[in-house]
Amino acid sequence: ILFVKKLNSEVRKLTLVNMRGQITLEMNDVSMELLENGIQFNNISTGAYIIQLLTEDNKVLTKKIIVN
Repeated sequence: ILFVKKLNSEVRKLTLVNMRGQITLEMNDVSMELLENGIQFNNISTGAYIIQLLTEDNKVLTKKIIVN
């Protein structure tokens, strides 16, 4: 489960990218409520991923996560 806290604006696009650079998941118009309550990633292999969040004010936030 991914939790995102303390964002200042809505997320227009969430992208989950594996270490090979392949896009595993894309979500558009993700609400702040959903991010704060947690997003469950189903059918995703264990390993390291990059999460990219594109906010409404065109900022890109990038974080590395580990899926167990």
